[in-house]
Amino acid sequence: MTKSRWGWLGGWALAVLLVVVMGNVAAARLLRGPEVAFPPVGRVTRLLVIGAGGKDTLRDVREPAEIARVLSFVDARRTSWTAPWYGVPVPRVRAELYDGGTFKGSFGVGPNFFETVRQGAFVSRPAGRPEVDSILGLLRVPPEAMKARRPSSDAQQH
Repeated sequence: MTKSRWGWLGGWALAVLLVVVMGNVAAARLLRGPEVAFPPVGRVTRLLVIGAGGKDTLRDVREPAEIARVLSFVDARRTSWTAPWYGVPVPRVRAELYDGGTFKGSFGVGPNFFETVRQGAFVSRPAGRPEVDSILGLLRVPPEAMKARRPSSDAQQH
């Protein structure tokens, strides 16, 4: 029988390492919050596309075929939404969903995440660059809309 160079300490070190790793995995799940899933959005007659800061209306979409393409994208991402412990990130572009005058929720886009407000939940999920580019194309939003807003020189002087 060959002895380990670490002796009994090696076994304890491995046990401690496993406990630390498993604890971090459990903590990450707890800090992320429970996963939320949504039903399909349903009827939407208007998409109001808003830019960073929530002040700039980029588009007001009422064309049913265009709305259907955006809803298909949104409904394909109904699961795996969470509220991170540090808070939900703020999107740079947001599509507000309306059925007539009734607000049904919103779907926001950041550089590497999606954010949604639906059924009383305010949650986010990671998104890859191809997904982000795809929804921006469906919303017909120019790439510069994703750039962080800088305060105007007037705002800095006050």
